[in-house]
Amino acid sequence: MIDEPVPTQSKHYSPALNIPNTVDTIEYHEGFSIQSLHPQIGEIIQIFVSHLYISFQYPPVRDNKVFGSIYYTPNSDIAAIALHSGCLFIHSKLKQSTNPVRYSTVKNIYEVMAVSENDYAKTAQIIDIPSDLLIQGVTLRLYIDQSPLFFPSTTHNGYKSQENAQVEQFSMRIIDFNIVTMYDDPPHLVALDQYRRQTAEVPVYRVSLTGELGIQYSQVMFTQIFSRFNLARNTFKFFRFFFDCKNDRYEIIHEDGTSFSVVKLIERLTVEVIRAPNVPDECAIIVEGADMAEFGATRNGIVVRDMKFSPVTVLLLIPRKRT
Repeated sequence: MIDEPVPTQSKHYSPALNIPNTVDTIEYHEGFSIQSLHPQIGEIIQIFVSHLYISFQYPPVRDNKVFGSIYYTPNSDIAAIALHSGCLFIHSKLKQSTNPVRYSTVKNIYEVMAVSENDYAKTAQIIDIPSDLLIQGVTLRLYIDQSPLFFPSTTHNGYKSQENAQVEQFSMRIIDFNIVTMYDDPPHLVALDQYRRQTAEVPVYRVSLTGELGIQYSQVMFTQIFSRFNLARNTFKFFRFFFDCKNDRYEIIHEDGTSFSVVKLIERLTVEVIRAPNVPDECAIIVEGADMAEFGATRNGIVVRDMKFSPVTVLLLIPRKRT
């Protein structure tokens, strides 16, 4: 077998609400391994998986060759990840069905990434795709991330992943996906020697004012988090977004549409209190009803209208606890 060349590198990742068919994409094939690309942390790799591999008869899927949950190991099969994550899957109860294949997808996939396995089944909003709609496959955007200490075994959509108790060189997680139907243009498939990989800034972690591990502020990190892409996928509905400035903590609160407010917390709340539902916060409104376009990021801080918050040290995204 000819050694596959390592893809070249392109500019920083620019999120898109729908993956355009002009973006370079690698085609998944049997025996494909992400490790053959020698990926580095911070890179984004886009892969198209044909519907032919979303099958319980396909050996890697049949053998549950997928390790982890949300964060997957380097040796996890990409087709198995697509199925386990809920991007495109077949109900396990239809394993032996001889009828035309009926695919499903999880509508709120970004929300279920923020809940525990116990809450997954009651949180996931599953859409069954009509059997007369021909599915070509699914395009996945995989972010190469740092490895967690442990990759847990979880059951999502009736499909179980395996456990891995060791730290790996990197992990993979889905940051975007797009189902390709009979009515869509095919993805822009390129040879590996022509593929331009994208990169995102890798977060640097530091301790916040109240002792949590947060993301060290940078202009690019703030822009990557506070984006229309994350707004469209309801990130700010499922997470609270805080930043530390000097000795104070502020929260950016989504009001409606593209409108946000900035409040200053009077009391420094712990993570446990923040995650608890229906806990009134003692806060003062600093900026009210600012459009997303009125927010800016400088080298040292955040600007909203004529208000400057500097120096900003830490950004925090903390999941909301479900009621």
